[in-house]
Amino acid sequence: MEKRWYRIRFSQKEILNNKEAQLKREFEMLYRRSSSPDGMALLLSQEKSMDKGVIYYISLPKSFALELSVTMSNYSITTSGEPAGHDLLLVAGEHS
Repeated sequence: MEKRWYRIRFSQKEILNNKEAQLKREFEMLYRRSSSPDGMALLLSQEKSMDKGVIYYISLPKSFALELSVTMSNYSITTSGEPAGHDLLLVAGEHS
């Protein structure tokens, strides 16, 4: 299965404005609506950031890329390579 990776960064201000919690809710809705496909996951980076923000990664099967871009259009999502696995925490979905 070919997967795509995306990166979302939240500033401290966005975290205080509940953008992080909103992302989690919207991802979980997309995951359930998509029949919980293998490899679709929301992951939190444990990497220490200088600006006190946080970074999330989303992985998903290539076939769901369009649906993700529509559902998550409120966020600054960038495409990404697969991040280093040792510093990631599974938030929602299933990471394989």
